[in-house]
Amino acid sequence: MSATSRITVAAIEQAPGCSSIGDFYAYPARRTLSRLFKNYVAAVGATPVETLHSAAEMKRVMDAGDLVNTAIFRVASLQAKGDQNRSKELRERLFGLAEALAERARRAEDKILPSIEAEGYDALVAGVAGETDDPAERNFLVRAGIARQITRSRLGWDKLESLVGWAEQATAGDIAPLDDFFTDLLSDIKFIEQLPGNRPNLAGSLQFLASLAHGQARYVQGQGDAAQGRLVERLSALIAGGRLPDTQTAIADRIGQQLATKTPLSKNKPADEDREFYGLAERLVPLDRPMVGGQLVSEGLVRRLALMINKSGPGGLKEATEQLCAAFVDIGRRARFLLALNDSTIRADVSEVLTRQLREAIKGLRALDDHDRGHADFEERLRRITGLHRLIHRSDLPTLSKVELNTHLENLLLASFKDEDLARIEGKGSTLLDRATRLIALCLPDALPPGSKAVEQARARILARLKQPNFETALISHLSDPDEIAAAHRDFFLLMKRAGFL
Repeated sequence: MSATSRITVAAIEQAPGCSSIGDFYAYPARRTLSRLFKNYVAAVGATPVETLHSAAEMKRVMDAGDLVNTAIFRVASLQAKGDQNRSKELRERLFGLAEALAERARRAEDKILPSIEAEGYDALVAGVAGETDDPAERNFLVRAGIARQITRSRLGWDKLESLVGWAEQATAGDIAPLDDFFTDLLSDIKFIEQLPGNRPNLAGSLQFLASLAHGQARYVQGQGDAAQGRLVERLSALIAGGRLPDTQTAIADRIGQQLATKTPLSKNKPADEDREFYGLAERLVPLDRPMVGGQLVSEGLVRRLALMINKSGPGGLKEATEQLCAAFVDIGRRARFLLALNDSTIRADVSEVLTRQLREAIKGLRALDDHDRGHADFEERLRRITGLHRLIHRSDLPTLSKVELNTHLENLLLASFKDEDLARIEGKGSTLLDRATRLIALCLPDALPPGSKAVEQARARILARLKQPNFETALISHLSDPDEIAAAHRDFFLLMKRAGFL
């Protein structure tokens, strides 16, 4: 009996429907596979994305005793919800899809592809582009090329070293294929637990993972292996550059899972549990940007607090939500938490609390300074309020609620736009070009909501302040080099266009 034949399938609570083999390559399906086959991944050292794109790895898992059969029966049973006929239909479909996945991986083995290790990611992408015009097939073959190399190693740190190196060298704007491999590697529970290094307790580990998810992780001497710490720093830099969105979600997913357990945040110090929890909550909900994996983390926070107050069911979730809202002193933090929770699986259980608390939070903003207790300048406060406006606009809150809340925010921005604030901003610039750039940047979509009365008023006031004879000449009067003058004119008028002045 082989070692893999003794590996068991893990329990799962839900599984997305997969009607075609293409669905299996997407993150939701691979996330489920990571959980279902977590024991296999830990034992063999091959993640779902690696297995799906390698004929050898597909054969290995298909030959691992009853592992695949058991997984298919478990998923079909979950999706059928007790309907035996439906379960049988789903099993037959899944068995067929599993064979189709293996056959596709076998066909890819015959392709001659550039080596990502020898020639780099860009060469692999270029080589695949010459192989086929089909976008889906190109996507598959790029990942197959990555899998050929990455499966030569079974150790997570070696895989991470290779992936980080390939991503750093890639000049192609889209590195989604690499993102898939990072994502599945960090979905391996045994591996992601090693990333924080030596931390005093679970709260410290989750704080580190939160920093990593936001691209802000830094190695501190003495907290684990130095080479591994610097490698994680390099991964963090890639995340900060916005190139690994699914990797961020995988990290947030792990944070949410850990939060929802009974594992103490403060090791051997029960008295510190509340302090560690609320301190962690503040770190996980930023003031100046949306939460990474917000629906996963916000739900994890609520479930953790419900366990801490020993209240189960919807009643416990509601009370935990109320207590978290009370703990978030900064209105901006409270609102972002609630908007993230609105996307979670417990939304229906806490809808009354969520709706009421969100309305109270937004209506409680009567001045820019009410957003938080920080010391952000005028421009940053505009961006934070506008960020809230954008989150509400993109949410699936009822239309009337969105209109009510965002109208309040627009009126707040309108009332906050005073000439003395514009004068302070102008005072930061040493040249007319610098002053004009700072003022016009206030009308960019990240600073004021497009189409709002606030941005219309801002444009009018800014134009009045900048209006002067021979403006275009005065704008670049401090420059003498013709190339610099041309570049300044070009950049300035592009900025004006982006800000809606042209």
